[in-house]
Amino acid sequence: MKNLSTSIISILLLGSSFWQCQDQDKIPAASPQVYVSADRNEASQRLSNECAFRYTIANSSAQLDNNSQREAIRAGFAMWQKMSPNVSFLEFATSERAILFVRFVNPDQLQAKPIVVSEGLLRGPAMIASALRQESNGSYTILLSNDVKWSTNMLTRSIAYHAGLLLGMATSADAGALMSPVMQNRMAVPIKADSVALNRLYVSPCASYLSERDSVQFKVVLNSIDVFECNNSFTTAKEITSGQALKIASYPFLDYFKIVTTK
Repeated sequence: MKNLSTSIISILLLGSSFWQCQDQDKIPAASPQVYVSADRNEASQRLSNECAFRYTIANSSAQLDNNSQREAIRAGFAMWQKMSPNVSFLEFATSERAILFVRFVNPDQLQAKPIVVSEGLLRGPAMIASALRQESNGSYTILLSNDVKWSTNMLTRSIAYHAGLLLGMATSADAGALMSPVMQNRMAVPIKADSVALNRLYVSPCASYLSERDSVQFKVVLNSIDVFECNNSFTTAKEITSGQALKIASYPFLDYFKIVTTK
């Protein structure tokens, strides 16, 4: 009886193994782990005296509607602006004066060093979503791979990470930090360590880094009905009453000062 029971168990195990083998082709392959970038800063150190970064979005991805991806990109830059009044990312519609470009590219253009995951269930080469490249003219480009199935959160994380590299922020081992190179599914939000590190690097108002030659002075004489105050995106405007003071900006913020006359 004991031998019979053993034989039955053996047959059941063999049958189970057979069916598992038959179903292997039906099991979907595990997705590789995704890294925001292979680029790293080993220590926090400012790359330059620049504190206002003029950027432009060079193209778009077919995976998201245009408005969603633009807002996701802006959100990535805004993460750092909200943590410090001493840094700014200014969006330009054209590329003439931009020093930072955001561009979707084929994955081979990333030219990223491969990352191999050696621990956990998903071992092997990781997918790299984006990269930061310095151009020969001194400008920078954030490269976003067209192979990635972009969500707005992934896009915001990638922009925030590379904006942090440009600011001189060190790469972090904390999975919750904006400077973590590992792509996270949860919403991108800065943690206290991000804020502390940024404000240690940028301790003075941005204007203090400007020379006298960057100052701009001018005088405008207009009727009060011709002057309107616009917000930074020029999406809203309000009439300025007679005698109201106007805030005059110096470079690099001059691009956000605009006067439009109306008939």
